[in-house]
Amino acid sequence: MAKYFRMFDGLIRSLKAFGRFFKESPTIVLAAVTAISLVILIVWLFSSSVSGLIGTRGAIALDVTLFWLFARLVARVLMFPGSLKLFQRSTEATFRVEMARQYVHYVRQLWTFLRHAAKESESMLRGVTLEGVASGLTVIETLAATLRMQEQQHEVQLSDEQKQVLAAAQDVERWLATAKVRSNANPGRPVAQPGQTAETVPLAEWLRQQSSSVFHGHGLPRFQAVSGVEIVGDSEGASRCIAQIEKLLAILDDLRGPKKGCLTSAMRFFQVPTVGSLNQLRAELQIRYSGQHCWVKTTGGHRLDAMLIPCHRGQFPAEEEAIDGETVPLSSSQGEAQTSFSRAPTLIWCNPNAAYYETMVYQGGILNFWLSRGCNILFFNYAGYGRSSGKPSPARVAEDGEAVVKFLQSRGVKQIGIYGRSIGGIAACHLARRFPEVVKIVIADRTMSTLEGAARYMYGSWAAKGLRATSMVATNTDNFWEVRCHKLLICDPKDTMILDLAALRT
Repeated sequence: MAKYFRMFDGLIRSLKAFGRFFKESPTIVLAAVTAISLVILIVWLFSSSVSGLIGTRGAIALDVTLFWLFARLVARVLMFPGSLKLFQRSTEATFRVEMARQYVHYVRQLWTFLRHAAKESESMLRGVTLEGVASGLTVIETLAATLRMQEQQHEVQLSDEQKQVLAAAQDVERWLATAKVRSNANPGRPVAQPGQTAETVPLAEWLRQQSSSVFHGHGLPRFQAVSGVEIVGDSEGASRCIAQIEKLLAILDDLRGPKKGCLTSAMRFFQVPTVGSLNQLRAELQIRYSGQHCWVKTTGGHRLDAMLIPCHRGQFPAEEEAIDGETVPLSSSQGEAQTSFSRAPTLIWCNPNAAYYETMVYQGGILNFWLSRGCNILFFNYAGYGRSSGKPSPARVAEDGEAVVKFLQSRGVKQIGIYGRSIGGIAACHLARRFPEVVKIVIADRTMSTLEGAARYMYGSWAAKGLRATSMVATNTDNFWEVRCHKLLICDPKDTMILDLAALRT
């Protein structure tokens, strides 16, 4: 009776997990169910067709082999969903919608402001703020910079729509940098009285000054600042700039909403998005934090996509202040003078199984916490994730981590910390035990004791048996216990992904 009760309990947990996944990502679940059904149908048809050639026993052996390979594929997808291209597109689609929504909000404020300043509209600047207009300028500059970097440094082939966005953003960027405005709202100067000539300043510079003054509590009231501005001359250039912004708004507005028709929506889902792609997030991470992109080669021969973020300037030890915290390319050899990044401690960031390092660009609080304390951060994607080659597995995750540590060691890094969340905790604990001479601290954040235990308490005993049968096993407990460096264990008793009974602390 107890056996049947456990089976029923496992079935209930599996159905709950399926319902949660379907609620969070219905497109992925439907696509996965469809793919599994097609694979089963193909296997059955193939087995039926060859059974006459190889006999019943041969057909059974073939079915068992195919079933094992299929089960291993399913286990890999469940344990490493980020390696699935479909999951990557889903992540990018989420960023596309949210980023396009925010871009439209700020670029529209810039458009409204320019129309008012160019006397193309006499309507009230309702809802327009200095911060919003300045953010619109930042959006334009960011779009242009990230698209240029993707094309020139990351060897990304831009789509036709991305080329249109780049051309329009560069035109707007150039005009805003050269346009002049006459303003009665220059911070620190008296407002021009009737009959007097207000000061003429570059438009982009004026926007940044005004936004900074408002942020620090100086300057004129926000509405007076944005309404008391007039573009000096070049009305034709202003009209062209406004037209280009309207083109950008049309593209961005289309990106944030659903497409009409299932086929059109599916085509957009499977394409690299114009905004919100991992390519854009990587470029933005590199620009915003002066990141240094690098490829890490593993002993298995595949390459890992990685990014080193150098710590903030002035945060190096006192004896290093003479070099002003400058960073030297990672290609520097061991025999050359040590680079400044190698003299600071470096934190290796091991992602959870459903994340890419590129998305850390919007985790500014975490990045600034470590960077402001004089720590470099090295992000990387596991094998099969993003642009990293190979296929992920528990053993491969540990191998990838070893390659990253050796990469830093070859460049003179003497102090390393490891942060690992979820399945990244497996890599973190393994590396701390494997490299005790350089790893000074390991941070295990909401990770499991064993993969089998996490599967058992999440889905039922059948899932744990499936992992054992497909060799998707790993344990954290022994590694964490044997580590002799500083250890920090972060727990969440209410974690819905790694249940408390399966967590490393238990």
